[in-house]
Amino acid sequence: MGKKEFDEFLKTQPSFSTDLYKEKELREWRYYLDQLYTRITSWLSDYEEKGIVKIVQGEKKIYEEFSGEYDVNELVVSLYGKTIVFEPIGTMFFGAKGRVDIHGKNGTVSLCLVNQNLIEPNISLKIYTSEKERLLSETQEKTEQVKPIIWVWKIQLVGEKTRYIELDEDNFFDILLELTNG
Repeated sequence: MGKKEFDEFLKTQPSFSTDLYKEKELREWRYYLDQLYTRITSWLSDYEEKGIVKIVQGEKKIYEEFSGEYDVNELVVSLYGKTIVFEPIGTMFFGAKGRVDIHGKNGTVSLCLVNQNLIEPNISLKIYTSEKERLLSETQEKTEQVKPIIWVWKIQLVGEKTRYIELDEDNFFDILLELTNG
């Protein structure tokens, strides 16, 4: 085998554009961030109308190895002189499609964009002892019905064991109380 065979091999492979892949991933990441910010803004809309809360979107630069530098929106919520910053950390995490840290005076809470069925991180590693075993496993996986992943924002609780809980309006306000010492 040599260069000629390698060139022939490459011709048989499906084309894969890393630029298109990066654009697709970043477009999805921004979509899910916008979705999160829309939910937060709707939960705070009554307070914003009354002038109690001020919501501002700004831009943040992120650098990730797979994409290089890019811009995303971050959200800043101000209430009674206290500031809560929703800072996007990045996308393409192990077990998560993205993470946003919520910073306040009293600490940080992380939101992770994960499969809606997860209650804890689920990362697996397969080691095969033979080619036959690998082929059997791959064949079995191909015959199983693959369910599409539905991505949702969940609160990441870190302790002895990391867990995820649903982000809903009630626990969102619990986060605000915790971060503002309410």
